[in-house]
Amino acid sequence: MGLLDGKVVIVTGGGNGIGRAYCLGIAREGGTAVVADIDEKAADGVAKAIKDSGGKSLATKVDVANFSSCQEMAKKTLDAHGKIDGLVNNAAIFMSVPAEKGSWQEITEEAWDRIMAVNVKGLWLSSRAVVPAMQQRKQGSVVNISSNMAFNGGLTMMHYVTSKAAVVGFSRVLARRRRARSRITSARLRPEFLNGSSSPKIWLAPLSICYPI
Repeated sequence: MGLLDGKVVIVTGGGNGIGRAYCLGIAREGGTAVVADIDEKAADGVAKAIKDSGGKSLATKVDVANFSSCQEMAKKTLDAHGKIDGLVNNAAIFMSVPAEKGSWQEITEEAWDRIMAVNVKGLWLSSRAVVPAMQQRKQGSVVNISSNMAFNGGLTMMHYVTSKAAVVGFSRVLARRRRARSRITSARLRPEFLNGSSSPKIWLAPLSICYPI
């Protein structure tokens, strides 16, 4: 018996890095990992690895900055499995998609907008596309991935740090908006350390928010 037996969980940015680790962990606990990534080849690779090891998985391409793409991600999952139990809003520009690492005065407007489109707008659009299916069943979980950098700051990557601070605010509003209306929960995780993109072993900070939405 696994902790996620029978559960269907979407992980955005699931094709690489920490997202891949989440997908492997979901499958290891008996759940179906929906590997959603803009890198279709990477998503297919993770799904194949899970299936080859006896787990359940579905790969789908998604651009989280595009609402139609997010809706297609949700539709493909529902068509295949009939429900969505969880959404891990993990897709972000950081390691897999390098961000500019100069001082805040050297960040271009284009780079700033790109980070915000994926790291902030992306989790909003993914949630908009997926949560309605949870609301119909009156159950589900949304997990938003923030970062310790949102609290500790940094000498570089102001756009990334700012985007991860926005995840905190988004999670609070999402949680309080729905907390009295259903059995859907919203949570925020702060990853502290990742042991490399090929390793599923991660260290996570304590759950900072876990409210019903």
